[in-house]
This record gives sequence, C-alpha cells and structure tokens, in this order.
Amino acid sequence: MALALARAESSRLSVDLWFGAGLGFCVLLVTLFGWFWAPDDVANPWRLVFVQLPLMAHPLTGMAVVAAHRAVTRARRDGAEELFASCPIAPGTRTAGHLLTAWLPAAAVALFCATYVAVVAVRGESVYGPVDGRALGDVVAAVLLPAGGVALGVALGRWAPWRAVPMVAVAALVPLIASLGNIGAPHWSNARQISTWPQYPAHDLIFTMRPVWWHAAWLAGLTVVVAAVGMARTGARRTVAVAVAAAVFTAVVGIAETRSISHDGAARIASLVAEPERHQSCRVNGRVSVCAYAGYEDFAAAMIGEVAPVMAAAPEGVPPIVHRQMFDGDLADLGPEVARAMAGRPVGDPTAVPLDFELFPATRTAARLRTALAAVGLPTEAGDGRLPVVVAGQARGVVSLWLAARGLDADGARKLATAFVPWTPNPDERPPPSVQDRGMAWPDPCHAGPPPVAWAPEDLAAARAILGRPESSVRRVIHAQWTRFTGAAATTDDLLDALGLPRVGPTSPVMAHPVSCTP
Repeated sequence: MALALARAESSRLSVDLWFGAGLGFCVLLVTLFGWFWAPDDVANPWRLVFVQLPLMAHPLTGMAVVAAHRAVTRARRDGAEELFASCPIAPGTRTAGHLLTAWLPAAAVALFCATYVAVVAVRGESVYGPVDGRALGDVVAAVLLPAGGVALGVALGRWAPWRAVPMVAVAALVPLIASLGNIGAPHWSNARQISTWPQYPAHDLIFTMRPVWWHAAWLAGLTVVVAAVGMARTGARRTVAVAVAAAVFTAVVGIAETRSISHDGAARIASLVAEPERHQSCRVNGRVSVCAYAGYEDFAAAMIGEVAPVMAAAPEGVPPIVHRQMFDGDLADLGPEVARAMAGRPVGDPTAVPLDFELFPATRTAARLRTALAAVGLPTEAGDGRLPVVVAGQARGVVSLWLAARGLDADGARKLATAFVPWTPNPDERPPPSVQDRGMAWPDPCHAGPPPVAWAPEDLAAARAILGRPESSVRRVIHAQWTRFTGAAATTDDLLDALGLPRVGPTSPVMAHPVSCTP
C-alpha cells in the first residue's frame, strides 16, 4: 500500500509548483554555469567540478522540503482531514508513502548532475584530469540531499503542519549550513563534514584529505533519522528501534568523518607541499620542462605547448627552465597536523618556475611570460609586499614580451603586449590608471597572481612595433646582442635602433605599487 501511495504522491509531487521551482533552479544552473560560463570559468581539474555538485543540489533540496510538507498537509489545507481519517489506510502507511516519493527529487538531481557534467565536458574546453571514486562520492552526496529534504518536509508536516513552517525551516537552515561548513577557519577541519556543504579552502583539493564516502554515509544516516522522526508521529511500529539504530549509525559515521587528519595523511600532504618533485612527472620539450602532480598530466601537456615556443626562441646558451606545480595557498589553511609534519621545511622547489592548477587564458599567458622573464634573467614572482620589479625603459623587458609572444598569431601577440584592463561593472567609475597600470602587460591577477615586473606604456608600444617585424630578422638581432639587451643598461630605444625602428623616446616614470585581484 505504501508503494501504491508513493506512485500516486510522486505523480502529484511532479506537478507541484515548489518542486517545479526546484527543477527551474537546476535548469538555470546548467544554463548559466554549464553552457554560458563554462568556456571562460571552468579551467580546473574535474574534481573541482564534482565537488560543487552537492552545493548545486541545495536549491532543489530546499524546494523539496516545502513540496513534501505541502503534500503531507494537503488534507489540513483542503479541510478534508475527516475524509482522510475515514480511509482504511493507517497514518503510518500514508507517511511511508510520502517518504517514498524521495526517489523523484533524488532522480532529478541525478539527472541534473549527469546533464551538468556533460555540458561542462562539451563547453569547458580547459577542464582536465581523471574522475575518481571521490567524484562519485560527491554525486552520491548530491543525490542524497533532496531525499533528505523530502524526509525533513514529511517530518515537519507531521509535527508542525502550519503553512509557513517549511519556508521558515529552509531559511533558518541556510546560515546554519554555512556556519557548520566553515568550522575551524582559517585552516581546514574535518569537523566541517557535519554540514551538508563543507566549504573547502581556496587551494587545490590535492592538498586536502576528503572523507567523501563517510560524508555520504552521514547524509544517509541523517535522512533515515529524520524520516523515523516523521514516522514516530503516526505511532508506527518499530519506529523507535529504527530511529535509535539510525542515530547510533549516524553518530559513529559522524565521529569517523570529523576525525583529524591521520599522521600518515598529514605526512603525505606535507610531502606534496615540501617535496613536489617526488610526486610529479615532467613533460620535456628542448630546454624547458613542465612538471605536474599525478592526475594532472593533461595540465602539463597543455602548458608545455605554451612555453616550448618561448624557450625555443631564446639563444642556446640560456640554461634550461623547469616549470613546476606547487602549493599555491596559505599554509595555515592546511591545519596544525600538516604544519607539524612540515617540520619547518620550505614550500616547493625554489629552483623552479611555479605553476598553479588552472588553464585559464591568463594562466597560460603568465606561464609564457614567466618563461621569457626567466630566460632574460628577470624575476618570475612578485617581490616582498607583492611589489613588481620596475623594468621601464629597459630593453630586457621588451625582449621578454617578444619572447613570450612566440607561437602566437598576430592578434594574440598584440594582445599579450597590451596593458590589461580589469573588468568592472561601471567602467565610467573606474579610477584613472596609473603609469604602471598603463604599462602592465601582466594578465588578470585574479588568475595569474601578482605581476613580477612592471613595464612602461612606451615599452608596450615598442614591443608591439617589434612584433610587427618578421620573426627571423628580430631573432637574428636579439641573439647577436643577447648579453647586451638582457642587461639592465640597454634601453628600449637601443633595441629599437638595432632593429631599425623609430624610437619611443623617454619612458614615463613608473612608481611600483602592489597589484591585487579586483574582481
């Protein structure tokens, strides 16, 4: 009888306006994040796509709470409680029928996950990496959430049948979920797993031990506990035993998922941070290498294609350059267990040029520029206080721009040697750019990080003029006087004179100031 009721109630749930609103949220998420924004915003490993799925399931989950509550309280709203009471079906059976409708929103979220991943695979050209068991755990967690939403809606409907209750409950849960999901800030803490959405740090997930399957079991246990609470209102047999068993199971799982990182786990993360070379493989092309962690081989393949033409254009005497993925976050985020395992060791490989974990156009351009800057002997990272080294009016700064543009078409090369203009919703209200801003060829710092050097506007004009000349003739002149043009004494006009191009004249004075992300 419960299954028969579930079929009938599922049919009614499928046309409920609140459930329809939840489906609308799913369509909106696929359309915006998958179809429109994925080409520009999804340039990460697949694991970062999957870890967002439980968060995306929350809107439908909230709507499922309200829809289930409305279904349970239909007799009260319609004034038909006596009619329902006269039916031969026991209240417990009717409650079980409502609970069994959880399959519908769960199936909707499963379909949403499959659709979203498929759209991202088609539209997100720079998403990469393997899809492992933890990704499946994220999908399971996302599917369990709306089932829990139905259980909560049914329990609220049985114990608090007033119309405003589900909306108030959903509104109250939002800040609670956010607060629980940020326990232990600023560093990572597995205590966040008790939230339906544990908020992960900004660094790549390879540096985080995620108990995804324990978390999925926790959500399943909570769902059964809440469902048992709803059944208890109808006096159904064995409800107490089921509730106690589910509560014990959930408590055990909760303890397991909130445990601190083990000694071995902390040691592994510390090794990933302090000794990246032990966990990486390298792609080599001539005198340049790109080294990436296991599972990030696609990243290395993409980046070697960016930096190899740059290094190939440098003279044979330039030493080999190694690019390496390294921890790109705040050590405090890793937690005290990892801090102890680090034992004071430095982060990463100080001899390598650092790479991050994203394949945005800005990070690709930054890798090109870092290769060129390393080739001419300039820093590849911002200095103390995030201040760039000023190379205004110096030939080596222009040479680095010419090198970085190797392998690009004419439009791409010209864009590389053009000042970056940050996006703002109100361009007319943007403050006047400084001289450094007008000469800043470094790409978006939100993705590429702070710039290591600062050019003058005249340097960019000179670089664009040089990029318009045949590569072979420019290469011949630069190679013949490499030592001179990569020294601090040679000016931009000296380089232009050697190439037979008009001078740009005295460069504007550049006062270095930090450049930060301003989304």
